[in-house]
Formats: sequence, C-alpha cells, structure tokens
Amino acid sequence: LIATSTGLSAFNALAIGSLLEENTDFENAGDLVAIGVGGSLITSGLASQYVDYTQAQPSFTASAAGWGAFYAALLPGAINWEPNETQMISTLLVSTDLAAAGSIYLMQKSNPIDPVKTLIPQVGGVAGATLATFGTLMFTEAGQPISIAAMLGSVGGFVYGAAIENKFGDRIRGYSSERKGFWERFKLPKFEFAISPTVIQGDQGVWVHIGKQRF
Repeated sequence: LIATSTGLSAFNALAIGSLLEENTDFENAGDLVAIGVGGSLITSGLASQYVDYTQAQPSFTASAAGWGAFYAALLPGAINWEPNETQMISTLLVSTDLAAAGSIYLMQKSNPIDPVKTLIPQVGGVAGATLATFGTLMFTEAGQPISIAAMLGSVGGFVYGAAIENKFGDRIRGYSSERKGFWERFKLPKFEFAISPTVIQGDQGVWVHIGKQRF
C-alpha cells in the first residue's frame, strides 16, 4: 500500500509540476514532488494500520496504472498524433489515474474482482503486445502500425488470458483443494506476483513485482 500510493503520488506531483512549469511561472516542481511523496508516506503509513487489505490489492492498482500509461504512451503513434509536451503529460496523467481509480472501484464493488485472478490475463496482455510488436516489425518499422499492433495484441492477450484464467486458473496457481492442503501442511510461504508494461522515453518494457503475501 505504501509503495503503490507513494509511487502514484510522486508521478502525479511530477506531472502536475511539469504542467505548471510548462504553462505558468511556477518553478518549484521538485518541491511539489517532495511534498507529495512526504504526504503520501505519512498518509499511507497511517492508513495501512487501519485499512484491511491484501498485498495483492495495491499491486493490482500499480499494474493497472502501468497499463494506463502504456496505452496512453502508444496512443499518439497509433492515431498519428504529434502532441506537444503539455498534451502528452496530460494524456499520461489522466490515463494513469483513471486506470488506477478503475482498479480500486473493481475491488470495492459489491462483486469485487480478485486481484490474484488478474495475473494470467495480464501476462497474456504482455505476451500479446510483445508478439504483435515483433510480428509487425518483421514487415515494417513504421511507428503507427507497430503502436496499433501493440495495443490490439495486448487486448487480444487479455481476452485469451481471461479465458485461460476462467478454465485453468486454480490449477495453474496450485490452489485446488488437494494442493492447498498439501502446502498448508508444510506451512510454506505464499507469494504474490504483479506485472505491467512500462514505457520509458519511448522504450517499451515490463515491470514485475514479486512479494510475500501476508498470512
């Protein structure tokens, strides 16, 4: 919770500070980031003592934010749009925050999503984007078809991963009833896993998080 909220706060503060510096006389973006990070550390640290959550939940929010940034970064190339710095930062900011907020809503609604069950669809999304990108590169190096292929490939990977999760998810995770009893007998630790794409200065990559679940 602390790492995810602090990371998102730092991103928002940096983006807002950059927008202010770009369009106004504001010159203290670094101070704004420091205030945002400090406030988030204090707030999330206190909240973590009172809010009931699993470690998979903040990881899901972080990965959702990563997907939001991924699609926002690819959007200009896909629609042949050349945004200025203000437009690009605004697009990344809005898309990332909407994706993060959407993940929180999905976990809080009356029939909440299980963050653990999003792993296989997300792996499918990363695999689909990667395969589509490299497949397109075999025929062209133009930016637009590559961006479109990455976006469509990730969507197709999500759908295929969701189908696998629906049919084989419990088996793949080893959480079938007979295996669960086996692992609990030996009191082995359980681990969580989160994955999301990243785009840094135009280069695509993958962010991976592995952590020990709370008992």
